[in-house]
Amino acid sequence: MGRNRRRELNDRDEIIVLDGARFIFRYPKNITENNTFSRKYTIRQKIGKSYLSEVFSCVEKSTGQVYAVKVFTKNPGDLPSKTDSWQQEVAIFMSIDHPNILYSKDAFEEEDAVYLVLELAPDGELFDLMVEKGKFTEEETRKIFIQILQAVKYLVRFFKAVHLQCPLT
Repeated sequence: MGRNRRRELNDRDEIIVLDGARFIFRYPKNITENNTFSRKYTIRQKIGKSYLSEVFSCVEKSTGQVYAVKVFTKNPGDLPSKTDSWQQEVAIFMSIDHPNILYSKDAFEEEDAVYLVLELAPDGELFDLMVEKGKFTEEETRKIFIQILQAVKYLVRFFKAVHLQCPLT
């Protein structure tokens, strides 16, 4: 492999360390080769959690591009309202298209989970930037507010157009 050279490991790849130790790489049991999502992406570290999903960073194997993936785990005892909620969330994310809103790249519905692959905000959340910076200049504040208001305006129109209750109003 060499220094600073990388390659995606596949299930059952053999790794030999200089002192002769040998290891066989195995994917976790919940990620199998027949899994459509895992053929295209590799999940990395957890970056968030909500009532409906967990959010991880993931890497597209063919390009090395990093994305976020919301994983909605399916459980046999889930209430229909929970299933309806994640189905609606996936449908909304797949339908919206605005430069100030993270875009959705892929969605996979599989037996045990639904995977929604989204653009990753490389610099994190606005709140984190606010904490780090302390305060913004007037020009920075104006730019941020314009972007937020344009996104909210788009979303309100989107929800009205598809006849859904807008959570922003």
